Amino acid sequence: MNHLPLFLYYFAHDFNSKLLSSGSNKVDDAIELYHRAANMFKMAKKWQEAGTAFCSAGNLHAQAGSRHDAATNYVDASNCYKKVCESSI
Repeated sequence: MNHLPLFLYYFAHDFNSKLLSSGSNKVDDAIELYHRAANMFKMAKKWQEAGTAFCSAGNLHAQAGSRHDAATNYVDASNCYKKVCESSI
């Protein structure tokens, strides 16, 4: 199994926890890492993990005031979660 998406997700999560007093450039970097991890999870068909990464990116977009980007990430997350439900049936 390729551990790169998991690494990116946890790196982004750790990076995000250190952002409380940082500039928006670092927030953008964390969003990009979450996005990359989410897309890699999607390619590996790890739908739950992809949804979680997209939600994390959406939360950061929302905190930054970018509602459209946040909504787009939440839709991507919901599509991933939908696949989790479909695969469990």
